[in-house]
Amino acid sequence: MNANSPLGLSVNPNFTHLTGSVDLSDLLSSTPAPNSQLGAIEIEDLQLSLENSPLPVEMLVIPQSSETWISNTGNSTTEFDSISKDLLTGQLLNFGTGTLNSVRPYTIQPGDTLWDIAQQELGNPYHWVNIQKEDGTTFTETEARSLQIGQLVYLPTSNSPFDLDQILDSVDPSILPYAQDSIPLILAQIEQSGITDQAQIAYILATAEHESHLGRWREELSDGWQYEGRQDLGNIHPGDGPRFKGRGYVQITGRSNYQYWSNILGIDLVNHPERASEPEIAAKILVQGMSDGAFTGVSLDDYINNSQLDFYNARRIVNSLDRASEIAAIAEDYLRILT
Repeated sequence: MNANSPLGLSVNPNFTHLTGSVDLSDLLSSTPAPNSQLGAIEIEDLQLSLENSPLPVEMLVIPQSSETWISNTGNSTTEFDSISKDLLTGQLLNFGTGTLNSVRPYTIQPGDTLWDIAQQELGNPYHWVNIQKEDGTTFTETEARSLQIGQLVYLPTSNSPFDLDQILDSVDPSILPYAQDSIPLILAQIEQSGITDQAQIAYILATAEHESHLGRWREELSDGWQYEGRQDLGNIHPGDGPRFKGRGYVQITGRSNYQYWSNILGIDLVNHPERASEPEIAAKILVQGMSDGAFTGVSLDDYINNSQLDFYNARRIVNSLDRASEIAAIAEDYLRILT
């Protein structure tokens, strides 16, 4: 904390932390923190929801993003119309979504796991995927296994828009053990991707259920030799067929697809294709691929939008019209639960 800063601001390269209550106008005109690392904060075209404020929470975190930037000059000024409520410690200002959410910190104790914390603090162990790190992102399975005693994690104080228990209750008992792991990860990725259309969410879940039985088979059962020599899949080297057989919740196949997702995710899936089966990676590929149209060139928005709900032709997002009616029926079931 800087003794010369009236706001008690401490600065690191990514975040500004507030250690006391402050009015937003005071925050925007604050004097620079140590080494002039923080001047005035300039915000353009930003709308915030301050419903139910003030919130009983403990830290303000202001992430830098494409919508915000921090001036080093200390000479900039900013108008912030129609917002005059005090910001209290504990509010999380999320400039990516334009909403004001609340979190509460939790200090990792000896023997803690995210599963246990979610059970004790959030009422459902599967909500561990909603627990955040200091940078506002959620934990991967690998990170969740390497918690440090004394580490701060952040628990959401608002409820998820999804009734996870109700969704899981609808799943066939034969795949429920897999759904208990995969559906929370998929829903968390859906939230992070900003997808709110319930019909689109239903179709994502239906696709994962059909393609991999919600993670029961995150790697194709066949040996993959049927893909050998398939130049349309980019399989141009000996052994590419089995090496790049279907993996993940949506079963990506072929060297070209593994290279594409390596580039998108910044993960080397070409030299380590087995990583496409990792649940957190598989969830990102499933949701982002269906949302962006990466698999076949058409996306969720092309078939499921404000003017149409075409679960049958939405199959074209992944694989022509293969089993289109079957998957559409599964999506209808999920949609009834979600609504």
